[in-house]
Amino acid sequence: MKHSELVQIAAKWMRGKYLIVITEMASGAGEEADVIGFNGYNSTLIECKASIMDFNTDKYKSYRRYPESGMGSQRYYFTIGKLLHPQNLPEGWGLLELHGKRVYNIRNSVNFKKDYRKELSLLTSAIRRIGKTAPKGISVRCYPYKTKNRASIHIDI
Repeated sequence: MKHSELVQIAAKWMRGKYLIVITEMASGAGEEADVIGFNGYNSTLIECKASIMDFNTDKYKSYRRYPESGMGSQRYYFTIGKLLHPQNLPEGWGLLELHGKRVYNIRNSVNFKKDYRKELSLLTSAIRRIGKTAPKGISVRCYPYKTKNRASIHIDI
């Protein structure tokens, strides 16, 4: 299975659990998450790995060596079934596996200290790009409601 297919499956899985889901978006945050979902202050990052070589390369990234500089309150690797063994994962990382068409949580993630500035940078970049229609890779659930407060947002396109 291709990496891009894993990303799409992981994003679909995340959309059932998170209000905002972003896939493979480069921003000033420095870390380009395959999939990241946000619910208020909670966030979950998913790194999709289609091969062992891709997984082994990942551990050399600075935000893997210094977990507090990364994004995601929870962090998971997502692979096809049995590609990775839970014992080979970095400390605290969870594991999601695809078996057929179902996603299984093999191991839960711990709660990580994260870089809130990177997450804010990513969210700001996503909002800036949305405009009138969300581009591919950004999924935002909107809830229109009436309130006495007036809020506005300016999107510079």
